[in-house]
Amino acid sequence: MAAYHDGLFGPFVFDDVPAILENFTIKNLGNIGRVLAPPLTAAGAVGRPIVNLSLAINYALGGTHPVGYHIVNLCLHVLVALTLFSVL
Repeated sequence: MAAYHDGLFGPFVFDDVPAILENFTIKNLGNIGRVLAPPLTAAGAVGRPIVNLSLAINYALGGTHPVGYHIVNLCLHVLVALTLFSVL
């Protein structure tokens, strides 16, 4: 966690702009059908409805502040690593 501390407060980069800042489908979590159908311009979320859903939940909780997105991303990676470790 200490190694990633500085990265938590960094700005959005690369495909974050079209996937988060320009993605109109994540701005209304109440319209789940739209959330699960990301637009073709959403870069990293194209064809990945669960990714778009997680972005919509992040947006509902913290808007466009990058810290929340980075914390959730780090937590998901840790959980996946622990799951893989337990399977192996």
